Amino acid sequence: MKLAIAILANTHLNRVAALTRYLHAQGLVVCVHVDAKVDDAAYRDLRASVPNDVLFANRVECGWGEFSLVKAEIVMCQTIFLAHPDVTHVQLISGDTLPIQSTQDLLDFLADNPNTDFIESFTLADNNWIAGGLGIERFTLYFPFSWKRQRLVFDLWVSVQRKLGFKRQLPKGLQPYIGSQWWCLTRSTIERILSDPRKEEYDRFFNRSWIADESYFQSLVRKHSAKIDSRSLVLSRFDHQGKPVVFYDDHLDTLRAQPQFFARKIWPGAQGLYRGLLEAATYVRPATPTGQSLSDMISKATSRRKVGRKGLQMQSRAPNKWYEPYVVTAAPYSVHMGVSSVFPNIDEWLSQRTGSTIKASPFADCLPSDQPPVAKGGIVLSDMVAGVSVRCHLTNLIWQYRDDHPVFPMSVDDGFKYHKLIATDKNATIYLIENAWLLDLATSDINNPDYLCREAQKKLEWEKRIIWLYENTETRATFIKHQLDEVLRNPQDILGQLQSNIARTDIRKLIDLPQLQTSERLRETIQTLKNRGLGIQDMLEVSVAQPVHHPILAKVSDD
Repeated sequence: MKLAIAILANTHLNRVAALTRYLHAQGLVVCVHVDAKVDDAAYRDLRASVPNDVLFANRVECGWGEFSLVKAEIVMCQTIFLAHPDVTHVQLISGDTLPIQSTQDLLDFLADNPNTDFIESFTLADNNWIAGGLGIERFTLYFPFSWKRQRLVFDLWVSVQRKLGFKRQLPKGLQPYIGSQWWCLTRSTIERILSDPRKEEYDRFFNRSWIADESYFQSLVRKHSAKIDSRSLVLSRFDHQGKPVVFYDDHLDTLRAQPQFFARKIWPGAQGLYRGLLEAATYVRPATPTGQSLSDMISKATSRRKVGRKGLQMQSRAPNKWYEPYVVTAAPYSVHMGVSSVFPNIDEWLSQRTGSTIKASPFADCLPSDQPPVAKGGIVLSDMVAGVSVRCHLTNLIWQYRDDHPVFPMSVDDGFKYHKLIATDKNATIYLIENAWLLDLATSDINNPDYLCREAQKKLEWEKRIIWLYENTETRATFIKHQLDEVLRNPQDILGQLQSNIARTDIRKLIDLPQLQTSERLRETIQTLKNRGLGIQDMLEVSVAQPVHHPILAKVSDD
């Protein structure tokens, strides 16, 4: 019994060379086919980097899903049989494949099954094998165009044939089968397939079929094999879209526990896999299965691709209504409106006592445009960036700070669309000090009464809209509203709420309170706005309120 390995290669030839050298060192016959589209210089470098007795088949220009791949496989088999008449088995693999069991285990296995052909060969009735592709139409329609290079024309031509009701006749006596391209066949079976009197007829038929490399040998082996074991010795898995699962360094233990002898698609940058699987001297197959279950791993990855993770937006897919239940934020966070107007150093005060992360609002218009701040995870805190997708921006920002309970200071005029999003999030807690913007106006240098009134009118209207939004019955966020005069009279109430919400503890007594904003002009500002007709009649009480818990408030109520 003598085994030959046939390698289909078209990229990352340095990895192909490493694989070839390993297999050759194990005493196996190796034949490499390099796609004719590969640069000649790269092809020559590959040949120079492997032993001289490694076989190289005549190059065929290959295309995905095209019959040219079958031609390359046939050329390799012919090259192997001509150079090594004693070869008994041919194992087909790709250049991104690695052995996951020892060569001796493979040889012993084939010696125990000398007349068996190992190839996936399923009828089209087995719909579980096809994921995201055509079924019987692979064989009943014509496919003269490349699905990879001419997608629009390919789809249009398929649609036209369907509308015309066109159906191509299968060769008499041939039932099509499909399965993995990566087979291990006996020499006798391959020779019978290649010497079949009707080979030209079969070749013409499959030349016009779609993805012939998954059906040519899979169908013809049924006519010529003495014994078929319908499985592949190469581990190859596909996701729900029919795309191959790629293996990385952290899959080493999982791969070693699999029953197959090879695995593909190996990421070319997986240095750990190439070191761990191509160093025969250190290779030890685990006595018991280790690592994550392959089925569980693929299922988890598929779930993440389909629905993502709670509170994390996928860059590969914009959210839509179907995925709505899965795009909420990942952890609790707080939004403070008007709090910093009353307590200028509240951010530092809360951070020291709770360890929370106080970030500038990602939705504030006032952020510098020349150098916007960058949050953890490379997220830019910019209104322009956030405006592209408010939901994606907020959920990814919360995800990066999900262990820190982030706090976002916002103002009532930061943008209503952002508040509309936050109101739908049950993880959000909003604290609003109503009319706190009066302190901002009072401490500003605005001396023009008309301009002052316009600014106040705008902020008052925005604040009313925000309160209406958060007090709506459909709001899922927690909304806590305080009046400015109440906060100035008794600051401990709101400070205790802020601290206990972040620290998740009941803080009954506060000491070392943060500084409050003071303004000699607060009473004057309120009276000016009242005199100009602004509807803040009740706010006059603020200017005469007597503070009972914080001595610094005495400056606010200066008579």
